[in-house]
Amino acid sequence: MKKKPIILVALTIIALASIYFTTFKGMPEPDRQPYITLGKKMAEETAKLLGNKGQIAVIINREFGAFPIPYLDIEMKVFMDSLKKTGITVAAMEKVEMEKVGLARPQAFLAAVENQKNADAIVSVVGFPTGPKQRPGGFKDFKAKIIVVSPYEPGLKRLLQDDIIQIAILPRFASQTGKDFQPAQTFDGGFELFTPREASRLP
Repeated sequence: MKKKPIILVALTIIALASIYFTTFKGMPEPDRQPYITLGKKMAEETAKLLGNKGQIAVIINREFGAFPIPYLDIEMKVFMDSLKKTGITVAAMEKVEMEKVGLARPQAFLAAVENQKNADAIVSVVGFPTGPKQRPGGFKDFKAKIIVVSPYEPGLKRLLQDDIIQIAILPRFASQTGKDFQPAQTFDGGFELFTPREASRLP
């Protein structure tokens, strides 16, 4: 009778290993390159914003590290490795529940931001969702500077204009590439950086 649980565990391990080696290890180099350049740019802009010193917190989806998420794994490894070459350290990582792909549940996200408001910067790879009763201006009282790396959401423009978010790194829009977005091999080919100064260019 004990053989069944053992067999199930073994099959689960084999399945997870198969997913890892077919989606991550087996990923062609051209498919990795956009996320390598993205991770490097995230670290570069974080270091520039903080003057190459300080402590940051990262807000990420709660599944990270529990099982392979190929593109995110690449992006975050390069980001972390690149930060090691600066004077910046990752002091905390908040894992939050997701509302949809690329966007956290507002309540979970706001709790994570509140927890890390005294960091020198917060890097969110889960967008910047806010609840219906949240007063965005309240974030201006926080010490932390905020960097968002995520798909575009309409509220990001206002958050940048109000200087609540200092940097947003977003995929290039289809209208800018002339076709549906396909990650290019360079940062500028697939992504775009916005600061409060460039916010007016967002839809």
